[in-house]
Amino acid sequence: MKTKALWFVVVIALLISGCGSGSTPQVAEQPVQKQATETPVRKAAPTNTPTPTPEPTATPESTWLEFTSEEGSFAVSLPVEPDEQVRPDPDFEDIEIYVFMSQAEDKEAVFGVSYRDYPQKFIEVFVEDNIDTFFDSTSEEALKVMGGVLANEEDISLAGFPGRRITYEIPKTTYPGGGRGVSQSYLVGTRRYEVMALGLKGDLTEEDVEQFFNSFRLLEVPEPFATDLPADAPDAEWVEFSSAEGGFSVRFPTEPSEQTQGTPTVMGEIEMQIFMAPLGEEAIFGVMYNDFPLDISSVTAERIEEILDSGRDSALANMGGEMVNEESVSLDQYPGRHITFEISKDKFPGGGKGVLRAYLIENRLYQLIALGSHQGITDEDIEFFINSFELTEIPDAAGDASTGTDNLD
Repeated sequence: MKTKALWFVVVIALLISGCGSGSTPQVAEQPVQKQATETPVRKAAPTNTPTPTPEPTATPESTWLEFTSEEGSFAVSLPVEPDEQVRPDPDFEDIEIYVFMSQAEDKEAVFGVSYRDYPQKFIEVFVEDNIDTFFDSTSEEALKVMGGVLANEEDISLAGFPGRRITYEIPKTTYPGGGRGVSQSYLVGTRRYEVMALGLKGDLTEEDVEQFFNSFRLLEVPEPFATDLPADAPDAEWVEFSSAEGGFSVRFPTEPSEQTQGTPTVMGEIEMQIFMAPLGEEAIFGVMYNDFPLDISSVTAERIEEILDSGRDSALANMGGEMVNEESVSLDQYPGRHITFEISKDKFPGGGKGVLRAYLIENRLYQLIALGSHQGITDEDIEFFINSFELTEIPDAAGDASTGTDNLD
């Protein structure tokens, strides 16, 4: 009976968490007061407190499937094929909410995605100049519906579009035994996506949550924004660069330079392909990749951690960077690391900052680097660059790209 209760709670949250209730669409002018006992809200992820490297863990179950919604223009990894529902929006008579729900097998954990398209006029009048208020309202409404107690809140983005991530505790009065949840909302043009995971604390694992949220991606930008970036996104003149040999695409501020360089590694010297593009005179963005001579299927989780450790240490040494924060990430279920670092004044005039994002995809190591002076590079530029990276082909264990993208669809 707990599963049914959990499923019901998630569906209600996905359906109701909108722009307030009532027949007239409004952006809340007086947000609901949060409980006095909740953990203080953080508006941005911390970048100044070192986080210990987590112990090696097994990657999330490979049995998860990739679900694609052509109408919803998104793809996401789910534990099982989702149930699909269409419900009316409580705030708009002519809007339908499309809901996709997937129950993890043998676990009290549910993963869901919903989307709805708002009227263009509503976005122009109520949202464009009040994006923080819009997300404040949707977050508070979701917590109210869930009976949740806010634990953390931060602004995020997806392909340059604004979003909000909240984590919360679910009390026993709302769900038998209590639980926790994570929700990410995005406003992409006139379309709002809600991506949510919740369940019992012991059943909703960090690995599953990470896999789920990192797998969510847009297939295309909804009209009428298909050719325009959001107003607050980095320069719309950023170019989309694709490497057929490297099996990836990414946005650079300018057309990148390309070079091949021999690099010593724990497995001997290998060839690294390097793509670099400057932004002004005080920032640079780069993508590097190399193939290791190994059969990834025979590599242990501990060995994978060693490979990522080695890539991190080499990159930081080459850039003269001092690590500030490190966390595990993933891309299409493949393991990775996200590292923020500071560059001292003796290495870079005036000092600077940077981000390293690394992924081990089969036997190929991708490294994304963004760094510059504190004045020359912004968090928005970094986030836009990192989020624009996509795989176009999966390399096989022998080091050659696969013949197609069937395993990405």
